[in-house]
Amino acid sequence: MNLKDNYNDILSDQKYWIRYRNKIWENITVESLLNDTDRCQEFIYDLLMTEGGTFIKSKYLRITKARAQHTVSLFLLGILLKEKLNIDMKSLPRPTGNYHTSFIYFWTLTSLYHDMAYDIEDKSKNMYIKCKTIEDFEKEFNIEYSLLEKTNYSELFSQYYKYRIDYGNGNTSSAVSHKIDHGICCGILLYNALMKSYYSYLNKPKAKYDFTEGWKYSKKFPDFALVISETIARHNIWVANENTKDIYDEYNLNELISDSFKKDKIKFGKSENLLLLLGIVDTIDPIKAFYKNDICTSILDNIYISFKPSKKEFLLSSDKYFDKKIYKKWKCLQDWLNIEVELNDSTFKFQIVKDADLLLTA
Repeated sequence: MNLKDNYNDILSDQKYWIRYRNKIWENITVESLLNDTDRCQEFIYDLLMTEGGTFIKSKYLRITKARAQHTVSLFLLGILLKEKLNIDMKSLPRPTGNYHTSFIYFWTLTSLYHDMAYDIEDKSKNMYIKCKTIEDFEKEFNIEYSLLEKTNYSELFSQYYKYRIDYGNGNTSSAVSHKIDHGICCGILLYNALMKSYYSYLNKPKAKYDFTEGWKYSKKFPDFALVISETIARHNIWVANENTKDIYDEYNLNELISDSFKKDKIKFGKSENLLLLLGIVDTIDPIKAFYKNDICTSILDNIYISFKPSKKEFLLSSDKYFDKKIYKKWKCLQDWLNIEVELNDSTFKFQIVKDADLLLTA
């Protein structure tokens, strides 16, 4: 079964992707959605408003047309893998409702917001002089609620941010492309915006914690905001390769140097499951990989997917698109995620490695 048909199956039954029935998107199909960037943007913003419980209006957090189709495809692909591989997301916080609604909430906000600071990275050459350190970035963007003060990864974020500012994508030549990492800055901006929205409501005279809906104004909302923002901030941090190993050492990024990182690959278990799922689909999303070559529905029409839930394995096959060039890009997954990647002829095999602490159903 190809990806287009799988996506249409998900869209045809709203219980897979939304907590509350939404009549506006009741008859949506891949054909009417993914080939239209404006429609994709509308879908993203509407879901964040109605399903995520909040859409943060910000001139800094926005989905560009260039990323809109990829974001919608990533959202659907993550749901597909979670359902077909029986991935258990019980480690996510759950104030009310069942475990599935908890996953929908966290996946909606994490996946749909994850690239909303890409525009900042694209415009790094105009901004990096003012934002040479992560503290400069917080000052420039008037951060009131600092993710760095709440996360256990503040040192990693600070050092990796500085590395990207100085070396861009690891280029050691004189023509360095300075970059503000979109993942880290999105996590910082989103955490600040979510917390401002939360406290703005609670500071109103008649405000009260909402125990009926249980999410947007729950007492645990700061924990929800931290999980989402931290996951986004981590999703674009790369493990060192032979070209960047010495540079990483220079920036005290030793935990990202391959030899030490092998022991601590991101795996399904505890709080890592959301990041692992995002890491997989953000890397292998076919729209992201091939949209310059074809229209979205044609891409999804020509890529087939099958599943072996008992082995936590899925196969992607395509005579039209898959070759050694894309294998080189996708096999990097196994450098930082607990997943094995193989290419046989025109078929990719992805297998999540089973560990003692995996939160996966049998």
